[in-house]
Amino acid sequence: MISLIIPCFNEEESLPLFYPEATSVLRQMNCDYELIFVNDGSRDRTLEILKELSEKDPHVIYLSFSRNFGKEAAMYTFNKMWGVVTPEEAAAKIEEQRKEAGITEPKNLEEQAISLVGRDIYEKLIKGYTEKQWGRDCKDLPSFIIKRLPVRLTFDNNYFNALYQGIPVGGYTKMVANLLEGIEVRLSTDYLENKDELDAMAEKVVYTGPIDAYFDYKLGTLEYRSVRFETETLDKPNFQGNAAVNYTDRETPWTRIIEHKWFEFGKDEEGNDLPKTVISREFSSEWKPGDEPYYPVNDEKNGALYAEYKKLAEAETNVIFGGRLGEYKYYDMDQVIAAALDRCEKELH
Repeated sequence: MISLIIPCFNEEESLPLFYPEATSVLRQMNCDYELIFVNDGSRDRTLEILKELSEKDPHVIYLSFSRNFGKEAAMYTFNKMWGVVTPEEAAAKIEEQRKEAGITEPKNLEEQAISLVGRDIYEKLIKGYTEKQWGRDCKDLPSFIIKRLPVRLTFDNNYFNALYQGIPVGGYTKMVANLLEGIEVRLSTDYLENKDELDAMAEKVVYTGPIDAYFDYKLGTLEYRSVRFETETLDKPNFQGNAAVNYTDRETPWTRIIEHKWFEFGKDEEGNDLPKTVISREFSSEWKPGDEPYYPVNDEKNGALYAEYKKLAEAETNVIFGGRLGEYKYYDMDQVIAAALDRCEKELH
């Protein structure tokens, strides 16, 4: 198998020339091959052309990023904040502020953040947003929450360090619908209320709900954060020009605004521009019974309680506990998919 990876940015003119030439050469090699096109936030017809090619040629695969991952962010932020222009100057400023704070071994999120980016950026960009998101003082949150975000002394604005970043074409809903094709799906059904009936249908159950709810909270209630969305359709083609904008100050009640159309480059399934836009304001709140839990609160107290629930879970030999709620663990999307694939490998082999 030959895999040819081709990055694309506004290539509508070159793709019709490149594709037949590349396929002609690969066919002459008499071996299996694939063309993997990586669309880096193109604003022309590149994505539309790639969709057409993939529909007619099974050798064509494409990945599409939600925006162009250009070359300005981390160092750009340090430059705007402090006026520094080199990585050495930025590192020296961070070290200066770390020493001023007297931090040697970070014990909480605040100390970890100051160690990573200095007090100025912590207070400007991290403190308000984090306390709004978690409903707790940064001193009371564990350091690992902020450790997952990379700090780079480069002009590289990728959110994470992963080589490939993006979302499924059509979104996760479409991806899950494809995965479940041909499988019976019951909506508006509470597993715990119908546990005996549903358990009888399978040799093993994959449970991704709250682990404490599974055991009827008999050891106590774990804490979660919930999220509320206020969604609005606006009679304009563009509200903020980006899929997600975070509001890092403490005063703004929402944590971020999502403008959904930019996950699909502002176009419908046929590639036409959308004249209206849908936005969702996201509000973080403390979970209470009746709310939907979103994030586990991984502090020391909840960690100790989860450890006891985990012992009970390990005794349930026919149940697989997974996901943020089932494992009471903060997962990013790529991590939870990897964890699911790893577990499948263990179960099926």
